[in-house]
Amino acid sequence: MPVLKVVAGRASAPEFVLSVEATIGRGEESAIRLYDETSSRRHAEVVPAGSGGGAAGEWRVRDLGSSNGTYLNGRRVSEAALAEGDEITVGATRLRFESGRLGSRETVVIGEGPAGRVESSLREADLGAPAAGKASEALQAAGRRFAGILDAEDLLEAVAEAAETALKPDRVAALLLDGEEIAARALRGSAGRDVALSRAIVSRVVSSGEALLVADVPGDPRFRSRESLVTAEVRSVLCAPLAAGGEVLGLLYADRGPERGMGRFGPDDLATALAIAREAGPALRSARAFAAERARVRSLEGAIAESEAIVGESAKLRAVLSMVDRAAATDSTVLLRGETGTGKELVARALHRRSKRRDGPFVPVNVAALVGTLLESELFGYEKGAFTGAVKRTPGKFEAAHGGTLFLDEIGEMAVETQAALLRAIQEREFFRVGGTRSVSVDIRLIAATNRDLEGEVKAGRFREDLYYRLSVVQVEIPPLRDRLEDLPALVEHLMRRIVARTARRPGALAPGVLDAFRAYRWPGNVRELANLLERAVVLAPGPSLTLDLFPPEVRGEAPPAGAAPAPRDDEVITVAEAERRAIARALAHTGWKKGETAKLLGISWPTLNKKIEDYKIVREGPASGRS
Repeated sequence: MPVLKVVAGRASAPEFVLSVEATIGRGEESAIRLYDETSSRRHAEVVPAGSGGGAAGEWRVRDLGSSNGTYLNGRRVSEAALAEGDEITVGATRLRFESGRLGSRETVVIGEGPAGRVESSLREADLGAPAAGKASEALQAAGRRFAGILDAEDLLEAVAEAAETALKPDRVAALLLDGEEIAARALRGSAGRDVALSRAIVSRVVSSGEALLVADVPGDPRFRSRESLVTAEVRSVLCAPLAAGGEVLGLLYADRGPERGMGRFGPDDLATALAIAREAGPALRSARAFAAERARVRSLEGAIAESEAIVGESAKLRAVLSMVDRAAATDSTVLLRGETGTGKELVARALHRRSKRRDGPFVPVNVAALVGTLLESELFGYEKGAFTGAVKRTPGKFEAAHGGTLFLDEIGEMAVETQAALLRAIQEREFFRVGGTRSVSVDIRLIAATNRDLEGEVKAGRFREDLYYRLSVVQVEIPPLRDRLEDLPALVEHLMRRIVARTARRPGALAPGVLDAFRAYRWPGNVRELANLLERAVVLAPGPSLTLDLFPPEVRGEAPPAGAAPAPRDDEVITVAEAERRAIARALAHTGWKKGETAKLLGISWPTLNKKIEDYKIVREGPASGRS
């Protein structure tokens, strides 16, 4: 009889025998009851397609108007036919369909008889009690053996071992297929001899999806002249597909020759092989899916590592990385200082990756993008009813970073009233949610970053002195790009790889003279400005290389636009605040006072840009143009 086996999730039984139509859902009236809140009370049903009952291929799954849908082998369906090994997903529960019939599609070639070649279909009724019992034992043993194996090659080894134990062949192979090509194999043979695979047998099984038993190779005209079989003295061959969801994923291949004197394979052996194959097929599909997911994760990790790479070999950058390595070994609070666009978040992520908290979360917060109580609720969370719209308790970034690292960018923009709450949270490692009366404890490492002169902010009364000292236990200065111009070639190459991958455009290298112009430019927006200008050039490039005319006049060494702040002389000493003011003024002039583009170029939010324009009293000069 056909059955539905629970392979993931919780249900009222581990498997359900299908004799008549059966409903699936979490309601008590469902024949297959699921303990799963994501399923509907009457979610789906499995029904026989006709009056013939529950034979393989004669059952269908039908969605009953569920909220979350019914899926067959990962695809949402309203109604679909079921095949051997198909998986039905209902909410968080997965059920595998097994027909319960042995060999309904398996061709058996017995050999030559008085009236010619004898060929028949093997059916459950033809097996007899001993064969069915032997198949059941093999099925149970195989199921226990394959459970939990997620590596495809390890699974092949287990399949080959199970077949060797149950079938007593001279040689056996478990094969993983990629199309019709063999991608991996596990071999076991007697007398040190490998399996002599017959391409004709393999091709037939792969193309038909049916098992094949050649009981008497020398007596079968189709195979007795095959050189691979004759040379290996093969007398009998058995080949069964490892299939799931209607796809042949691999093969179980066994043969017998003169070594063990076991005689020919028979129907009982085929039944046993099919029992093993039916367990191995879905397990192999799971192993392949796991391998694909693992490859995807590794690809994402590689992409993340590429995007977070700190590129360069200059002495100043090496000094930063040396400081990062030393600071990463502790849980001390770190303050990263540097101009806008120097890569402070990259350094913060590097600190996290090299610390003992690397397996915990890294949670970044842009302080400048949030103000007042909005920032407090973002950092510390809030209780239900704390304010209008607080419909449930919501944890904040401190709780999200538990066991890992919390990165507060642009810490100099934090309002004084919020600074007191932050100071207590840092010192005590506990805080109150907005509207809460019970303290919450967390285990975090804090990294902060700023492009402001915090000492000047302390003197001006805009930043708490005690918070400044608490944040600056370890200070790391990030050098501006103009102070490490020797890193330009490596930076350009790294950024170009990322830009080409993102834009799908493939221009060639920089044209002659561009890199020299880059070295002469002051880069007020630092690495972020370099990345944005390169991307703009890649998008606009009409030819195979990036020529100098694709870059702004100031990069080309021409006169800056009207209203732009003059670049500081090499011997001029200015404050950090003045450097920031000039960088913002220059960026505004570069974009024609388009504030959205300017904020993106500088790596700050639009409200932060407006606030800095007001604080520094930056005034637009010259004729108005573009958006503001």
